[in-house]
Amino acid sequence: MARRVLVTRPAAEATELAAELARRGVEAVIAPMLSIVPTGARIPDAGRFQAAAVTSGNGADGLAAATSRRALPVFAVGDATAGALRRHGFAPVIAAEGTGTALVDLICREVRPQDGPLLWASGDEVRVDLAAELGLRGHAVERIVVYRAEAVAELPEAASRALADGSADGVLFFSPRSADRFASLVVGAGLARQAAGMTAYCLSAAVAEAARRLPWAAIRIAGRPTRDDLLATLDDTTSSDPD
Repeated sequence: MARRVLVTRPAAEATELAAELARRGVEAVIAPMLSIVPTGARIPDAGRFQAAAVTSGNGADGLAAATSRRALPVFAVGDATAGALRRHGFAPVIAAEGTGTALVDLICREVRPQDGPLLWASGDEVRVDLAAELGLRGHAVERIVVYRAEAVAELPEAASRALADGSADGVLFFSPRSADRFASLVVGAGLARQAAGMTAYCLSAAVAEAARRLPWAAIRIAGRPTRDDLLATLDDTTSSDPD
């Protein structure tokens, strides 16, 4: 019988990830914890920026909707975000190694403050303030909020069923906010004890910390904060101490 995992990413990303999991022999139960809402922001003068920075696939979509300019160098937080930017036609696109800190370092290696301001297309909530970090290194950064991530009001029905009947083996978490929201909804639904037979697969230590509100059988953390590294934890048969 194939393993089943809950996928807590927003709907569009979760659907794409479900196809990848199916190729690995894992059944996905799509259970978004956040809903992505575009802000409708427009950037009519994108040509005044020497480059842009994007820290998520949703940011890539928002940047594409905000400007028709594609000959704008874009620095992406990681390979998945870079792929989304390239699909939208942006070029050149340069990818960092999956973290905000790595993105800041990459930008500082590749561009000079005196060559012009930078554009940061972001969500309404961020974990690393690129504008502040780059500002400390002399860069002028203009942040444009291109989407909002709104927490869902209740546990999706498919997730509730999978938890209640014990058919889910684990949950994939990509952000602390999603993990925290999942824990809150599961506790509210009276299903917290079901986590004791499940594994939490977490993108980073910060995500794992948010997930620890539930009594997992195991918590596994990606070696690097990338999608591929997180999926690799599904193949890890060693146990992890949730404490």
